Amino acid sequence: MLKACAHDDPEAKAVLDKVSKYTQQAQAMKLPYWVLARDTDPVGIVAVGKEPVQLLASPGTPMAMMRLVETASSEEDIADFAAEALALAKGKGVEYEWQRSQMKKQLP
Repeated sequence: MLKACAHDDPEAKAVLDKVSKYTQQAQAMKLPYWVLARDTDPVGIVAVGKEPVQLLASPGTPMAMMRLVETASSEEDIADFAAEALALAKGKGVEYEWQRSQMKKQLP
């Protein structure tokens, strides 16, 4: 199971520092975000907010942005990230998710 580290959790600084280059969009949009990590190794990021323009839904629609940050993650970690990221997003009431990945390995 992965641990969710909130963007404003001072105890998660070690994990948050490792993903700073991936959180710039969420920070610029002033969105809350969570880093899902195994111990102190980040696997991915989930940011929750509102649709800013009409990309996939009407402006203001609750949405989540998800991104894998560690391409060398195991298949188990990637599957855990997908399940936990979706659960976190649904728990925040989002209506759709936008996923971005630099993953080079595809799951079967």
